[in-house]
Amino acid sequence: LSKFSVEINILPCLYIPTMPTLTYKIYMFLIAEQLKDHCILIEAMTDIFEDAGKPSVAAIDGPALGGGLEISMVCQARISTSNAQLGLTELQFGVIPGFGGTQRLPRLVGLTKALEMMMLSKPIKAEEAHELGLVDAVVSPNDLLNDARRWALDICESKRPWVRALYKTDKLESPEVAREILNSARVQSRKQAANLQHPLVCIDAVEEGIVSGPRAGLRKEAMAFQELFFSGTCKSLIHVFFSQRATSKVKNKEKNIVLVPEKMSCI
Repeated sequence: LSKFSVEINILPCLYIPTMPTLTYKIYMFLIAEQLKDHCILIEAMTDIFEDAGKPSVAAIDGPALGGGLEISMVCQARISTSNAQLGLTELQFGVIPGFGGTQRLPRLVGLTKALEMMMLSKPIKAEEAHELGLVDAVVSPNDLLNDARRWALDICESKRPWVRALYKTDKLESPEVAREILNSARVQSRKQAANLQHPLVCIDAVEEGIVSGPRAGLRKEAMAFQELFFSGTCKSLIHVFFSQRATSKVKNKEKNIVLVPEKMSCI
């Protein structure tokens, strides 16, 4: 991290082509190996980008889900193609966003939309992301990297604003309205999944950032992620996810097969 920080500050500007699958694998490896230091890891990684003397711009072509989107939200801008899909889908795995997503997404798209995206684990397309302010521009794939470079240079030259998503407040509702939205989300979560606790934990992390500030929210998010990562719910939902994916890879399966049960019983 120290070497990476030095390299960032040497470069005149930085653009980041997001690689969501690779990012997620590296991220999960770091968590598994250094989970006790997760809070420190998050602070160090995000501070490298947010507090560097040079702007960073994420270039997104394809899915930026989970950790991929969280890293891009640390950057000062996000440029995407129409192929992009953006979302925080961690709740379907029994955990919550663990790299600052519970704090930055509400500040970029508003509390209501952020909760919807996280609670449903539902990605949005590039056009909607642009309308919401999650993406700064949608360009053609051929222009993506050049436009990302140009955007970073424009920030360097003060032609575009230097945005730190963690400290944005213009899209956050008043404390009273935010409290109503959060309580409504809790009620809805209990109705849809009464036995699952991690959606409520996610809402609590969002609330902590609004009430006590984003740094406090980051710490609460990180501690909650640590606890949830080794939970039985997380292990079970990850197993379900990969089992479902495995069924699509079965070779020589016939189509339109009607399965007839061999035995039926009531419980």
